[in-house]
Amino acid sequence: MLDGRRLTFRLAGINNQNFVMRDEQTGSWWQQVSGQAILGPLKGKRLTLVPHDELMFVTWKAEEPAGRVLKTDPKIVKEEEYEPADWEDHVGKYPVKVAKAPGGPLEPRTLIVGIAIKGKSKGKTVKKGGTSTVTATLKKGTYTFYCPVPGHEAGGMKGKLIVS
Repeated sequence: MLDGRRLTFRLAGINNQNFVMRDEQTGSWWQQVSGQAILGPLKGKRLTLVPHDELMFVTWKAEEPAGRVLKTDPKIVKEEEYEPADWEDHVGKYPVKVAKAPGGPLEPRTLIVGIAIKGKSKGKTVKKGGTSTVTATLKKGTYTFYCPVPGHEAGGMKGKLIVS
C-alpha cells in the first residue's frame, strides 16, 4: 500500500545487482534496495519496508525442491509486457540511490563491521576479500548483537555475546 493505494509489482530488470520493479498501476520503476521510485509518476515516493526472511539459495532449494525462481508469466509473455532486451541501456543511467554514509561516500559494495554501545560506536571498512576487527572493553554480562540493515535482524542476523 502506498498512500492508501494497492500496487502490484513485477520484475522489470536488474541494475547494479539491484532488482528494478515496475508497478502495474502507474508503470513507475522502483529500486528493491531502497524501495524508492526512480522513474515514472511516483518518482521520489518510497515504499514501507516489510520484514522478510533472507536465506541462501541452497537452503531455499532444500526446503522447496519443486520451487522455481523468476518463472516467466504466460500472461505477460502473451501481452508482450516484458521490458525490451535493451532495457539495461535505458535504466543504467539511473543511479542506485541509497542513504549516504556520514563523513563521505563509500565505494560501491563496501562492507563495514562495527559496534555500538550506549550511543557510542566504532566501525571499520572491510576491503574485498579481507577481514576487519573491532574491539571493545565490556563488563561481564550478556550482550545482543544484530545487523542494523532494515529486515536483517528479523531475518535472523543476530546473536548473543556472553562476557564472563
